[in-house]
Amino acid sequence: GWHRILVSAAQMDRATRRRFTVCHEIGHLVLNLPSEHGHGPDWSYAKRSTNEVCCDVFAAELLLPVVFFTPLARGLAPDFDAVDELRMKFFASREATASRLAATSRMACGYVWSEGGKVRHMVRSPALREAHGWVSSGTRLPARSAAAALRGGSGRSGSDTYSGDVWFE
Repeated sequence: GWHRILVSAAQMDRATRRRFTVCHEIGHLVLNLPSEHGHGPDWSYAKRSTNEVCCDVFAAELLLPVVFFTPLARGLAPDFDAVDELRMKFFASREATASRLAATSRMACGYVWSEGGKVRHMVRSPALREAHGWVSSGTRLPARSAAAALRGGSGRSGSDTYSGDVWFE
């Protein structure tokens, strides 16, 4: 049968967010997963259902296909400038692009999703996984990290360098 995905023209979300939403809904159709929207806040990664997380992964792969993304990302440092360059090429959100960049980087790095000043989810590069680098969900953002600086309201332009050892014991 036919399916229709509607995105409200009045929706104030960014165009990249609306695009991700459409791809997420296509994921429900392709993966044959029932929608579980409304079972917890959409902004909270930790409280989302497995179906919704799977459709997010589907949307990310549709928007940022590894086969095309990886060759473009290989020569770039995993920093803010690279995220901005790649998100413009793929017309994707900063969050989705940063996550994909961390997952495909040759360098030991990670992308941390936080809520309320605490880590909720971490995407690790293969090198960081091999080194057993891990930051547990619920960990407070280290005071000297880029994440804490951004959360504290310091704007960013260009690249900032922070020592990775503030995250690990």
